[in-house]
Amino acid sequence: MIIMPTQTALKNSVDVHTLLTDKLDQFTHAARRGGAIARIMPELIEHARYVLSHIADQAELTALQDTARSHPVSEYLYQCPFTAHSARQPRGYPGDAELIDYLYCHTARTPDIARSTAVGRRILLANLDRPASIAVRTRRHIIADLISHIAAQTPSARILSVACGHARELELIDHALLERIAAFVAFDQDAKSLEVAAGYCTKPGIPRIAPQCGTIMDLLKDIHLQDFELIYSAGLYDYLSDRLCQRLTHNLFERLKPGGTLLVANFLPETPDIGYMELFMHWSLRYRTQPQIRDFIATIDPNSIASVEYFTDVHQNIGFLQIVKNALP
Repeated sequence: MIIMPTQTALKNSVDVHTLLTDKLDQFTHAARRGGAIARIMPELIEHARYVLSHIADQAELTALQDTARSHPVSEYLYQCPFTAHSARQPRGYPGDAELIDYLYCHTARTPDIARSTAVGRRILLANLDRPASIAVRTRRHIIADLISHIAAQTPSARILSVACGHARELELIDHALLERIAAFVAFDQDAKSLEVAAGYCTKPGIPRIAPQCGTIMDLLKDIHLQDFELIYSAGLYDYLSDRLCQRLTHNLFERLKPGGTLLVANFLPETPDIGYMELFMHWSLRYRTQPQIRDFIATIDPNSIASVEYFTDVHQNIGFLQIVKNALP
């Protein structure tokens, strides 16, 4: 279910079904007349966001999702391999690592893109140029920079990535710094993602990766994963309840060494691509404001925290919370 705290639904004041379909009819008509649908993608995405801001409840959202995905415009949109992959959810859940590879423009997705239609590839390029896509690529670089910093400052660093996906951030790090990492624990619920992540250990300069498959509940109960210089979770919090975010943040903080760093991230409700993601991609996130993200640390003893920093990507689509644990006296 979408959670957009800064939006107030305009109940009973707008026929959202008509608001959506009238515009989609225009897009479809333009495309069938030979118009370049990729060129009108920004307008379509912005309109989807506008429609979403008028939805009153979950039932109305579900009905609109059905309408959007069965509308003739989808004949064009689902030629985009990125949009189609998200809507299909081939791994059984939204936002899987293969989908994120599209956003990274990773070569692993090249064969799928090559099999797409020319229209699909143009729509893909339009989607990759959107703020949310750019923010995901920026997030990858932010994490890679943090790993590099920790590795440079700490010989034999221990690092834990929670919901690691394919751990593509490792590809951005200098091998000389990777060699300084003593242990990289890759935790994820998806065994297929872990197979890809674990493959990095066969490459020169990359530390042996310790894959661990399990759910967040499994992680919360685990007593062996301890003493990390860095723990991070890039995209997991977008799918968790507020209570679970607090519980997990506290749990991960306790696993840090004194002086260790925890980084978590969450998409913000101002993200302009929310409507397209919700209506066409079957990709629902829990969007949070800065105060809500800062509240992740609510149950941690303030005396055990050395510093807390909140920041965003340059376009303010993703909020980051970086917490440093107090060093021993």
